[in-house]
Amino acid sequence: PAPPLTRPPVAVRRLTASATYVAAGLALGEEYVVATAAEDPGSGVPYGIEAIRPLMPDLDDFAGTYQAEGTAFLVAECDGAVAGGVGLIRYDAAACEMKRLWVREPFRSRGIARALSLAVIEEASALGYDRMLLDVVPHRTAAIRLSRSLGFADADPIHDYPFPMVPMALDLADTRPSYASSSAGS
Repeated sequence: PAPPLTRPPVAVRRLTASATYVAAGLALGEEYVVATAAEDPGSGVPYGIEAIRPLMPDLDDFAGTYQAEGTAFLVAECDGAVAGGVGLIRYDAAACEMKRLWVREPFRSRGIARALSLAVIEEASALGYDRMLLDVVPHRTAAIRLSRSLGFADADPIHDYPFPMVPMALDLADTRPSYASSSAGS
């Protein structure tokens, strides 16, 4: 019989000011742009890097965006390599926004997106936010399923994009204890 499958250990760390971590975070953000630009033109998402990149101003000053007060960028490491990342930015005094959840292809289907999501929810709670917002293109059904499984529900749009998005929100005040305990082993 085949040995049981085990998940590799995943370490999720907050991006620091070190050039190495900033470069890793920016590389993940740029990979996100390239993948988004390469998606099916029939999806309603503008096709090509030139159309997508202007919609992601956080990548213009990555360190400034994700190291400002009330923000963070988390990086997941697995098997000694950077596997993925996720950002958190301030939306308003009570709400933050999850940005650029991305897991590199060789690390997918290992629970890393869930680990990153749980960690960024914890980070948002620790920073004092009451609500987390996100939006995702409709054809990224796995991301939508993951978000819903974490308690995100449909919400009002938070940005004016030239294509359809699925805006979602999570009330952090109602979930703080359960997220802290559910991700302890991540």
